[in-house]
Amino acid sequence: MIGPVMPDSSGISPLNYQEIESWQRQTGTELTPWEVETLRRLSCEYVNYIKTYSGEKVACPDFDISKLDKKQLARQIQLVMRGS
Repeated sequence: MIGPVMPDSSGISPLNYQEIESWQRQTGTELTPWEVETLRRLSCEYVNYIKTYSGEKVACPDFDISKLDKKQLARQIQLVMRGS
């Protein structure tokens, strides 16, 4: 399976924080907390989408958008959209 997933005994599961941290350390990439949470949530959604077609459902933690710094998020989006 290609995508933001990990293999497990039932097929695939979402990326966990240990895998994300290990990837950061091994590649020298430093993600912001927002990026880590977004990657984790996208991984959960991706796995849920894949497993929906096989009748399975994955329990993923709720993502509380109220905890995000909206001004920082807006700045990051602007930088990405500008190509900086």
